[in-house]
Amino acid sequence: MKPNPIHALLLALVIAPSFARAADTDAAIAPFVDQQTILVARIDTAAIDFSAIRKWMDDGIKGSGNGAQDLSGPVTSFTNAAEKWLGDFHKAGGGTLYLVVNFAEKADDASFFVAPLKAGNDAKAVEAALASIKPQGMQTAVINQTAFLAGPQLVARLPQFKPTPRPDLAKALADAGKAPIAAAIVPSEEIRKVFEAMSPKLPEELGGGPITIVTNGLRTGTLTLEMPPAAAMSLKIRSSDADAAQSFTTLLRNLIQMMRQEAVRGGLGPQFNMLTSKLDPQVAGDQISFSLKAESSSQAASLFADSLLKARQQALAMQAANNMKQLLLGCIMYANDHKEELPATLDVAAKTADGPETLLTNPRDPKRKPAFVYHKPDAPLNKIPSTSKWVLIYEAYDQWPKNLCVGFADGHVEIVSNENEFKKMLEESTMPK
Repeated sequence: MKPNPIHALLLALVIAPSFARAADTDAAIAPFVDQQTILVARIDTAAIDFSAIRKWMDDGIKGSGNGAQDLSGPVTSFTNAAEKWLGDFHKAGGGTLYLVVNFAEKADDASFFVAPLKAGNDAKAVEAALASIKPQGMQTAVINQTAFLAGPQLVARLPQFKPTPRPDLAKALADAGKAPIAAAIVPSEEIRKVFEAMSPKLPEELGGGPITIVTNGLRTGTLTLEMPPAAAMSLKIRSSDADAAQSFTTLLRNLIQMMRQEAVRGGLGPQFNMLTSKLDPQVAGDQISFSLKAESSSQAASLFADSLLKARQQALAMQAANNMKQLLLGCIMYANDHKEELPATLDVAAKTADGPETLLTNPRDPKRKPAFVYHKPDAPLNKIPSTSKWVLIYEAYDQWPKNLCVGFADGHVEIVSNENEFKKMLEESTMPK
């Protein structure tokens, strides 16, 4: 099944900044694009200044919300690792790195990285550098002085790849000039026809108008990203005509409003609203432009820090829930082997589950001992009225957190955000007299 065409185009707009030297190097990518190519991003890796990136991130953390200071260590570790990788890549002779995104039926064929090599470059070392970061399901190869990171089926086809001239791509990348990170969004005429046939109308949440608002509104796009310390972003879109540009601009504004609503639900409303207030698309004839200058860069850094913090908090909550699930499994396994009697302590449950020593640690509060409260019933497991409602384990706490991991006697875990709701669950987890 082909991916949703609306999502594919909008995804190209969203992910381009995350992946993206001058135009004279772009001929190196021409042999690897065809009519299915919708986006090509390029990164001048020599233009990445990690000291400036660290300062930008640190400023964002300092200007962010409570708890963001906890990110300093992980951010430093990440940038140190990235800087080391880039050093290895450069030492081997790596320079410009490209990402090619295709409209493909299979996810393995949808994107791949290209690292053109010059005479004298250590191809195997460049390949090894790419291999050290390869996502799951991707592999590396060196073909005709070019290193690739792609899905295995695509790697197998690359030697026989038949490119298609894409003057629209060449122009879009040339329009980016010498920006260190640039992306060309170039859905071909063939792809636009496929989109129009597959999804004649936009989703209702985006107004439900005809898909031609997108296919005529986004003929080509050029995104440029300047790196810290002078962080800035600009996106220029060319439409089929002035009317198409106006219609597509309305759609983009609706999309930004939807994103603001999602940000509010995710707890990032104020920061995201301040940032997107600087992203109102401007129309001039058949062209639409966005820009984010240095005055909003600090807001972007703070938003990045807040998003990173929330992602980290969610990851820690998932780890805590996983520890709890294994402890619950240990309790159930013990009961199965001991005539339905539950273990006396969670230490016994952890040993029964044959888990690591960290099983009894809460990643969200690693210094607390004990990490979890064991609400053991004064009865065998099979005598509990409703195991799916009996609170058996929950995170220990002094003050109510924003959410609490709670484990039930049937082995499932829930995240409870309301303290009164949790207290009611706990009150109902009693044996009948």
